[in-house]
Amino acid sequence: MLRVFYLFFPLLILISCNLNKKGSIKDNNQKDREQESVDPGKIVHLKISSADEYGQVLEMLNKKDLKSIDLAIKVFRNSKADSLSMDSMFVAFNDFLSMMAGTYLENKDSLQGRKGIDISDEETKQIKEKLSAYGLLLSTAEGDFYLEPDNDYLVQNFSDKISPAYNEFLQIAVSDQKEKFADDATILIPIDSLAKRIRVWEDFMEKFPSFISSGKALDFYSQYLETYLTGTDNTKAFDPVSNKLKDNLKKSFENYIAQNPGRKSALIVKDYYDLLKSTGFQYSEKVDSFILEKVYNN
Repeated sequence: MLRVFYLFFPLLILISCNLNKKGSIKDNNQKDREQESVDPGKIVHLKISSADEYGQVLEMLNKKDLKSIDLAIKVFRNSKADSLSMDSMFVAFNDFLSMMAGTYLENKDSLQGRKGIDISDEETKQIKEKLSAYGLLLSTAEGDFYLEPDNDYLVQNFSDKISPAYNEFLQIAVSDQKEKFADDATILIPIDSLAKRIRVWEDFMEKFPSFISSGKALDFYSQYLETYLTGTDNTKAFDPVSNKLKDNLKKSFENYIAQNPGRKSALIVKDYYDLLKSTGFQYSEKVDSFILEKVYNN
């Protein structure tokens, strides 16, 4: 049941190795030549003052050269933009970083089609070290490679320039990234730790309702909440034999409801608990429709 989100902010974002190529080969070659002709020495000293200007600079940078990430950071740090614009610029930087990651994977033949079990070999270790220097982590999910941002790296390079809201977002993302919560459709952390992540992201969204990347925070919250309620393919909430909610989850739901009065998430858990109670805590198709309505469309 788990819908895994690879979000590029601490939520993890899964980068495809087979990106769609837009435009003709001629247009792409011309664009490559234009990017390669950019003088890094001049760009690094630009004093931009808006997110639009920053976006234009990012467009000029060579997407095939990881050193462009350093240039993008230096331009960001030299900016004279106000706080609101800096947050918008940070969103643009993350989009740029995502594009760089996709381009890297697309052109790295040694990683295409490789499975995560090879992640410890010497060549891959060298690739990991190279990427780490530019704030990218080579990770695995469901046995396949993907790239994600190193949230510690983002904090180190941007925390003094972005808003308190974005700083808090990154700090939560750093904490989540240190302990992977699921892999191979299996929950890796205790159920109480999963419940805590729901509360943390709920608190963040209530504290910063106008956060520029509120959709990313909501994705994390929804992912954790769905996983808490329904489990995953390999860590099912319902016993595969009896089709009944597992006792430890029933107890956890009861504790969550009692310990979090008034919380939106607790009200959802209570409604879910009541739904299950009406069927003797047996799984039914109503579970799926509940998740869609209450977790993702609420």
